[in-house]
Amino acid sequence: MPKKDTLTLRVLIERSRLLTEDRKEKLLEQVSSVSPVAQKKLENILNGEDKFLSSIADHTIAQVISNGDTEVLKQLDDFFAKTGKTLRKTEKGVERAQETEEMKHLLDDINT
Repeated sequence: MPKKDTLTLRVLIERSRLLTEDRKEKLLEQVSSVSPVAQKKLENILNGEDKFLSSIADHTIAQVISNGDTEVLKQLDDFFAKTGKTLRKTEKGVERAQETEEMKHLLDDINT
């Protein structure tokens, strides 16, 4: 897969709420050297992350309602607040990287 085609996968890795920063860095270093089939599999997994998190939240909320333990809801709220902040920060960085990449391609096109 050409380097240009890995941009979507790189964005998904950066946006992941389940991967640690260390794992993200390692994956980003290896994306270009991974086979197209493996890249597609990883892309599918990362695209399904929201459904996975939603499923966990649904299950947790059902357990809280059944057990009446509101502390778990507070912890869940804290988790989503923290990941939302991290996600917004990451999205800004990714947007800047995309703009830089697009500018490079534009300059390359102009120079050719």
